[in-house]
Amino acid sequence: MIQFMLVDDESIIVDSLHRLLEGQEDLPLKVWKAYSADEALDLINIIEKTEAQGIDILMSDVMMPGMNGLDLSALIKSRFPELKTLFLSGYSDYTYLQTALHQEAFDYLLKPVDDETVIEAVRKLCLIIEEERRLKEQEKQNGMRLKQAQRMLNDELLRELLEKPLTPQQLADKEESYVQASLSVDQCFILLNGKVDQWPLTYTEIEKMRQREMIMELMVSMLQPQCSIVPYNGSRHLVWLLQVKRMDHDSETCDLPQLHWYLSEELERVQFIIQERMGLSCSFVISGHEVEWLQIGDVNRKMGELLDRAIGLKSEIMQVEQAGEAMSRYQDIQLQPQEIKKQLLALTGLLEAGEFLAFMNELRSFFETIRKSVFLTYERQSEIFITLAGLYLSYMNSRQMTTEVGMKLDLTYLTNFNKHTDWQSFGDYCVRLAEILFLIVGDDAKEQKQEIAEKVDNYIIQNLSRNLTLQQLADHVHLSKFYLSRLYHSQRGYPIYQKIKEQKLNRAKELLLQDDIKIKDVAAELGFENVPYFTTFFRNSLGMSPKEYKQSYQS
Repeated sequence: MIQFMLVDDESIIVDSLHRLLEGQEDLPLKVWKAYSADEALDLINIIEKTEAQGIDILMSDVMMPGMNGLDLSALIKSRFPELKTLFLSGYSDYTYLQTALHQEAFDYLLKPVDDETVIEAVRKLCLIIEEERRLKEQEKQNGMRLKQAQRMLNDELLRELLEKPLTPQQLADKEESYVQASLSVDQCFILLNGKVDQWPLTYTEIEKMRQREMIMELMVSMLQPQCSIVPYNGSRHLVWLLQVKRMDHDSETCDLPQLHWYLSEELERVQFIIQERMGLSCSFVISGHEVEWLQIGDVNRKMGELLDRAIGLKSEIMQVEQAGEAMSRYQDIQLQPQEIKKQLLALTGLLEAGEFLAFMNELRSFFETIRKSVFLTYERQSEIFITLAGLYLSYMNSRQMTTEVGMKLDLTYLTNFNKHTDWQSFGDYCVRLAEILFLIVGDDAKEQKQEIAEKVDNYIIQNLSRNLTLQQLADHVHLSKFYLSRLYHSQRGYPIYQKIKEQKLNRAKELLLQDDIKIKDVAAELGFENVPYFTTFFRNSLGMSPKEYKQSYQS
């Protein structure tokens, strides 16, 4: 159970939000409420004793009599460091927002805030907390913290070994350090490189780091019985150095060719387990049978380049000797340089012309083409990144928008290719940046915004029988939920959920006046799962039940 604390000096807001969240049966919440910071602190002391845990989520007003919400959050966080905070405020003052961000607040919601926005924010927080709890339990079971601490001592040594040329003198000078890192200086290696093909959109950088660690530990646990294995979490790829395990003279051991064969067979099982347990697809590259110490840096670089080029692979296992064959298998779906230049030129023209809808569609199409391509040189990938970054920066600079955009989105991701873990990540960033430009430009896109709002209205009217969600509507007009919600509100003066509610209510009133239709049939036609839910909706909207409404017109 997740402990949730509501704090606001306006009792109407607290009671309303309390009822709203208590009614969300799919959220694992125990909701507490307080009407001041002092009352909240007293209640937390009771909760800590009776529930044997602290507060997980705090939703608090910023400005309250006595202690304000920012100070309350800081005080609670000092007791429960993993506290997640949602601030509610009628103030959009930058100082408050800056302080909230400094405290690592999850969100800063401006009053008045609609129910859908609150539920969406709380649902995201619940998912984050549940995932953090799951990861902590895994860390505890596997002893990951202890192993990670040991690995940190070896990281710099391994980085130099794998990423820089090694001379015989350096090998001799650091022989003792290599031995301490569980490497045998008189044996050759097999190198294994791997990467996650594509990260889920919801993953944070911390989650990605933890998942990479879990993949490395899984590989070690599965291969360690057969060999000596040392993992290295590189800046772009996962690397494992494998050597023949030294055994007692009475024990059987395998040589490097046998180990190479075993590794090739075992990797498919590793991929299956990663997919089943973690929901991730991974690709791997295996070196030749014997990699000499002085060759390690060069071999690792070539293997990394192969993985960098293989941007569209899904659960592939490649051997360095077979790289040419693997690339030829995907030759038919390669993206040609002239195609890339043509699409980038089209994007430039659409953005400069202010045709934002066409630009968004072309941008999504471009990244979809990129993801379908399998092998693309790192130089070509860099060229695409630089061209798109230059396109955006030129557009913002020429309109003196850079500072304003930078307050809404971290622009360092536009100047550092390595900050993006994959092309999905970069594509999502480019779409988000385009949406922000669309919002700022405003009046220039007024007609297109009106067109989008009309499309949403028509879709709602034509789909009243469905349980419509903001995500469905966003998918229909090919925009994100964040952008569509604000665009629609700016055009209509009210949120989308109000339009849905209004249309369903009007249609319900029409149907109820028909003599031959039952209330349960009206509920079903309007997408309500059951009659009680429909009755509650109708009564809350009109002040009377469907039956009472029907009878009032029959009398």
